[in-house]
Amino acid sequence: GLSGLETVGASSTFASGTSKTLVVRCPAGKRLVGGGAGAWGRAMIFVPDGIALTASHPYDETGWLAAAHEVVPTDQDWFLRANAVCAAGA
Repeated sequence: GLSGLETVGASSTFASGTSKTLVVRCPAGKRLVGGGAGAWGRAMIFVPDGIALTASHPYDETGWLAAAHEVVPTDQDWFLRANAVCAAGA
């Protein structure tokens, strides 16, 4: 069974940029059991127009991949946030 569930998260820089990519890794001894991602504007309240999440899926047995890019160029600042759900004995 699953034990020692833990969520590990990471965020990209908060700035305008054409694309951003993250891989969030589980701690040593744990394996990936799930995850998710989103692109956000200030205070995680809104997503600036023209930003698309293009990847949110397992990278390998211990990491979650997230990617987003500006479909429509914007000078609004935004960031990419990803979480990996990890467990021992997975």
